[in-house]
Amino acid sequence: MNRKNFFKNTLISIFILSLLMNAAFLAGTAMDIEIPIFEKVVIDKSQYQEYAKFKKMIRLKYEIEDKYYKDTDEDKLVEGAINGMFASLNDRYSYYIPKEELERKKNSEKGVMIGIGITINILENGNIKIVDLDEDGSAKRAGLKAEDIIVSIDGMNLTADNVLEAINIISEDNKKYIFLGDYPTVSIEVKRDDKKLKFDVEREKIIDKAFSYKTIDGIGYINIERFIKGTPKYFKEALEDFNRNNIDELVIDIRDNPGGLLDSVVDVTGYLVGKKEILYTKNKS
Repeated sequence: MNRKNFFKNTLISIFILSLLMNAAFLAGTAMDIEIPIFEKVVIDKSQYQEYAKFKKMIRLKYEIEDKYYKDTDEDKLVEGAINGMFASLNDRYSYYIPKEELERKKNSEKGVMIGIGITINILENGNIKIVDLDEDGSAKRAGLKAEDIIVSIDGMNLTADNVLEAINIISEDNKKYIFLGDYPTVSIEVKRDDKKLKFDVEREKIIDKAFSYKTIDGIGYINIERFIKGTPKYFKEALEDFNRNNIDELVIDIRDNPGGLLDSVVDVTGYLVGKKEILYTKNKS
């Protein structure tokens, strides 16, 4: 092949390769996908702009990993960044629930959990207020009281950033504990009036309906401690029992009820108001 034909064929090859790469880039942009080219990735402009907004956070992550005097856990750094993002909303009802905590919440919503037998409210500063205690729970046996403010758990001082992690410590449900039936104690420091008190409280397996009812002076009384999966079923059974006994007055006590499953609340309300619109939601779109 002479030199002229060689350069001609080379230019044609480069031109074809250029067309193919451009076509691939355009296809990737149209379908919003990433295309690897020589160990690099081509992304569209909007994706890059989104990445650029967070590059400071990524750079700081590298700084921490490089210069912080202790070993760091990358997953915890990411979790912390996510929690910080939600905290910036200044909305106590918007927060991130890690997978492990979500599993514990699901167990709690079924009425089965590992814990110490307390009902709590989370305060804005991250401290925890005890609003109620199980009559036969380990927290009450240890000496904790309603209105106590929990300020630390196992030496961890509570803040708005770590309160969920602290709650996990109380409700730790490690499978080995369940298998052995041996639940280690948890150290809890509370503020009571102007004093700080420490208690060692035994974790235990709790099966809690969070619901009770009785008749008082001819009036039906229902106490709903929190709304869990079984609450509508328990509520219906209580109403049927009252009807059989010709009880036509009813008190529903939800004092100190911290909430629970929205579907459960709606279903319970349905037994009282019938087939009416009880709730609607509105989102950003």
